[in-house]
Amino acid sequence: MLTSNLGIFGPLKELGDTSINFDNIITVKAGKYFNINCNLQIIDDATAGPKAQVKEAVAVGLSYTFRK
Repeated sequence: MLTSNLGIFGPLKELGDTSINFDNIITVKAGKYFNINCNLQIIDDATAGPKAQVKEAVAVGLSYTFRK
């Protein structure tokens, strides 16, 4: 499953100073009990610096249902 979110913020006085936040999450079910999440976030903010910031993360989770 892919979840994507794009946020754009620009002040009304100076439209050239826009900030962009692009977040992507991919969730893969690997077997009956395991999930793998891959997250990629890109932030481009002129006030934070001239280069875009990139964050990557990988998570492995265990899911189990207790039954009576």
